[in-house]
Amino acid sequence: MGGHSHRQFSKRVGEKLYINPGSVGQPRDVGGRAAWAILQIDGDNINFDFVDSSYDFEKIAAQAAKLDPHIPYLQSIFSREL
Repeated sequence: MGGHSHRQFSKRVGEKLYINPGSVGQPRDVGGRAAWAILQIDGDNINFDFVDSSYDFEKIAAQAAKLDPHIPYLQSIFSREL
């Protein structure tokens, strides 16, 4: 499991399974929903589910602006509604 792209995905390459759970605070997927994954490992069995939910991005953007009014990039990320 890894991250950094802020987008959920899974990909199998040979015997390896790569899982990116997404991002709860700075999603880059369409719709701007908080995204994460639930990973279950039982011996050699690996199961995962991608989960997403809405969150009040306007509230988060307003709070961020109060803390640092010079963050227009993050403002655009928080308010993403593609």
